[in-house]
Amino acid sequence: MLPRPNATWEDRARRRRDVWTTYLVGALFGSALIGAAILGDSGESAYPAHAPAPVPAVEVR
Repeated sequence: MLPRPNATWEDRARRRRDVWTTYLVGALFGSALIGAAILGDSGESAYPAHAPAPVPAVEVR
């Protein structure tokens, strides 16, 4: 996006800082979300009561 013709150098600097702050916050949030997903995955079901009951094995003769 082109800067406004009457924008001062301070306006341009503020806009550039705001854009990079947004990217930084997004990257930190994304990293935290991925890290929490990796650390929280223990292989167990989140809802063990909803898991199907194990079916006993039946021998076929």
